[in-house]
Amino acid sequence: MWIECKPCNLEFFEVAPFKIVTEIILLASPLKVFQTFADPMSWPQWFKEIKSVTWTSQQIDKVNATREVVLKILGIPITLRERFIAWTKVSASPSLSTP
Repeated sequence: MWIECKPCNLEFFEVAPFKIVTEIILLASPLKVFQTFADPMSWPQWFKEIKSVTWTSQQIDKVNATREVVLKILGIPITLRERFIAWTKVSASPSLSTP
């Protein structure tokens, strides 16, 4: 069963009726974090419930890139279809990041 979500833009997060906000500190540079996001084969190493990640768009480093993530939660496989609504390119130096 697929639950179709309505496309949105970043402004939605200012008025969303429900929000879950989490924050963690990573002992990694922004460049290393983005490199990990771009390498789906590494994801199960840091999140054991992820079974696979497949990019479904040709370009993976821009707005509207898409991917499918398969999770197994409580023994139940769940497939998420994601579309990026924002993307920031990260350079080797975080101070040189460009939107």
